[in-house]
Amino acid sequence: MDGHLRTLFRTHLREGWDWQSVENWGVGSGVPDANFCGPGGVEGWVEFKAARGWRVALAPTQVAWMERRARVKGRTFIAVRKDQSLWLYPGACARELAAGDIRSVPYLGEWHGGPTKWDWRAVGALLVS
Repeated sequence: MDGHLRTLFRTHLREGWDWQSVENWGVGSGVPDANFCGPGGVEGWVEFKAARGWRVALAPTQVAWMERRARVKGRTFIAVRKDQSLWLYPGACARELAAGDIRSVPYLGEWHGGPTKWDWRAVGALLVS
């Protein structure tokens, strides 16, 4: 479950962005949900998750993929939705997220009040910075 984040990111980060959904069964295990190319040609990957309680379910293959990319300085993120809040984590935190409470893992940004109140400009800036 992705909390409709795939659609929300595509809708709110549209101008100057190109999004490609990735169907993992055809690509390889652990590959994130979406690849993006943002302003300035900056490319990266996002895994979208909906929290259950204060936890997210990341498969061991997803954690391994994120860790491999982090080792070579790949641009990877995990976007987590809990109710009307959004947290954006660096992919390098995948193991910590898989093992614990999302509130205890260092994040890049958090937004509250639902998708219409989230600062999409700030979300986009974090993805390409």
